[in-house]
Amino acid sequence: MGNDFLDKRGNYRELRCFQLAEHLYDIPFIFCERFIGRGDRTKDQMVQAARSIKQNIAEGSSAAAMSTQTEMFLTNVGKSSQQELLLDYEDYLITRGLAKWGLEDPRLKNVRAALRQRMTREFMIEKAKGWSDETIANVAITLVHQCDRMLTGLLEYQKQQFLQKGGIKEQMAKARMEVRETQRTQSSHRIAPDCPICGKPMIMRMPRQGNQPGREFWGCSDYPRCKGTRQIDDSINK
Repeated sequence: MGNDFLDKRGNYRELRCFQLAEHLYDIPFIFCERFIGRGDRTKDQMVQAARSIKQNIAEGSSAAAMSTQTEMFLTNVGKSSQQELLLDYEDYLITRGLAKWGLEDPRLKNVRAALRQRMTREFMIEKAKGWSDETIANVAITLVHQCDRMLTGLLEYQKQQFLQKGGIKEQMAKARMEVRETQRTQSSHRIAPDCPICGKPMIMRMPRQGNQPGREFWGCSDYPRCKGTRQIDDSINK
């Protein structure tokens, strides 16, 4: 481990859940512009919920280096925002007498197949411009379910990482202990010189206070009667 205790996560753009969240962010703009009336508060709520999913995945991934707790919290916030968006689309379909596609609906199977091809944002936007409100809502619902499953898996991974590595404070403490152990091991291989004042063997000491706390030096073994000291000479080894 050494001093490499900072997590290397943070490349959120490579996460599949983030890529799906980008689609979830783009679609409400088209959907609301075409099918939600002006002044309807649902429009702002849907856009904000969609934005929350994407932003919290990104922020959580970026926060991973310093706080697993923050990472998990933000991931869960994004997960909660998905449910808000899901309800909006489902309510739209129900209140307008439109169909919510079942699992065996060939249209749903086609959407899933298309998503497996990892459509670009530009392609998805162009496709959505020609869809009916029923189609857009069902595509969005499918995206929410897929993204939710991935975020559930991501949360489980984050939990396991925390259980295995602990939080940042634990990792920093462990890294510092490893460095100190390495320093002690290296120090044990140094030959203790004789005291320049009384000639007795010297021992390694480390001051906790003073001008140079934490910096090791050779001190006379007969201290405090003899106050002879020497600087550590790393070139004198066994």
